[in-house]
Amino acid sequence: MAVHQEKNIIIQNAETKSFLADAFYPNSETKLPLVIFAHSYKGYKDWGAWNLMAEKFAEAGFFFVKFIFSHNGTSLENPTEFADLEAFGNNNFSKEMSDYDAVLNHFYENPKIDQSKIAIIGHSLPR
Repeated sequence: MAVHQEKNIIIQNAETKSFLADAFYPNSETKLPLVIFAHSYKGYKDWGAWNLMAEKFAEAGFFFVKFIFSHNGTSLENPTEFADLEAFGNNNFSKEMSDYDAVLNHFYENPKIDQSKIAIIGHSLPR
């Protein structure tokens, strides 16, 4: 099954700052369940096997989104480099919840999404 990939989508969040997301989904005439994936502490959306995981979810019939929290220590320009120590030092639970909301709002109206089937999963750090 062919998987569509949209990489480095800029998500705007007026409460925090802009951050990046990727979307993986199969070609489908039916609406797809949305899965939003959150990375671990000091992680990011492209770490380790996250692209492989995203592809497998899409092949299984999901619209899969992975994103980078706005204050995880990376930047729009360097999404795989832990270099923004000021942002990382100012991170908190409220900023992360705001980022979740921004991701959901960005993808919720997508015509490929079944709005009644949305899940959030994550790795390592409980949020």
